[in-house]
Amino acid sequence: LDRVGEMQPEDKVVLELSSFQLMSISVPSDVVIVTNITPNHLDFHKDYDEYIQSKVNSFRNQGPCGKVVLNAGCDLTYEMKDIARGTVKFFSIDKKNVLRPESPLYPVAYLEDGKLIYEANGVKTQICDKKDIFIPGNHNVENFLAAICATIEYVKPEDIKYVAENFKGVPHRIEFIRELDGVKYYNDSKGTNPEASIVAINSFENKRVVLIAGGRDKKTSLKDFIKAVKQKISKVILIGEATSRFKDELSKEGYINIVNSKTLEEAIDIASLDRPDVVLLSPACASFDMFNSYEHRGEVFKDYVLSR
Repeated sequence: LDRVGEMQPEDKVVLELSSFQLMSISVPSDVVIVTNITPNHLDFHKDYDEYIQSKVNSFRNQGPCGKVVLNAGCDLTYEMKDIARGTVKFFSIDKKNVLRPESPLYPVAYLEDGKLIYEANGVKTQICDKKDIFIPGNHNVENFLAAICATIEYVKPEDIKYVAENFKGVPHRIEFIRELDGVKYYNDSKGTNPEASIVAINSFENKRVVLIAGGRDKKTSLKDFIKAVKQKISKVILIGEATSRFKDELSKEGYINIVNSKTLEEAIDIASLDRPDVVLLSPACASFDMFNSYEHRGEVFKDYVLSR
């Protein structure tokens, strides 16, 4: 909104809107992406269905010229095709999700033999290789597939490939900071709940990862978080108020490679001693026990890593 005064009629605006904003929206967007839906903000919405319907509002008022891009790997978003009044496009990292028998004519984007493919009207266009994407994780592959569907009429495939190779991500979301002595440091301070941290953890395949976690405990379930840690993380370094509960629950599940740290800077030092492939800050907790915000926490991480 702070850029409204600069906008010209020929400009294209890209907005990420929350369910709160979508609750009462009536102005149609030209192109809409709905990535996936899981329960969220239920302290605000009267129930889960109201939350889902707020997402539908993003494209409910489109006309026949509108486009909606839906995640075919999520049943809730896939079924939204029946509500859309304009062009529907599907994306999924799994090809069989987008090529379901009941939806053969929709334009689609998917991963095939390690390549990102856009297919429409029987014509396949290879955009780039999965390994071309700088930012890690299959969720970012799917984000690129969604972006391909949304922008393919406006830009050339080689432009999309350039972005894949050069876009370094946004601050505090699996943000690559630097490589030092063979160790890569990533700032995922925006991972303020276990679900977000699981996504970050699963972004690193066949890597030895030391995880820095902890902060103000949201008292959410750690079951799936612990499962991801046991599968992917070589050591966990805990900081902040959540240290005791996280350590107790990890230990109960047989994970014992845990170290406590008094400060984030000390945690970085401890993590670096192991010379892992990756040191990942993804706290799975709020930041307010030690920092002003998740941004503040991420900046402290970034500044200290860059100073070493």
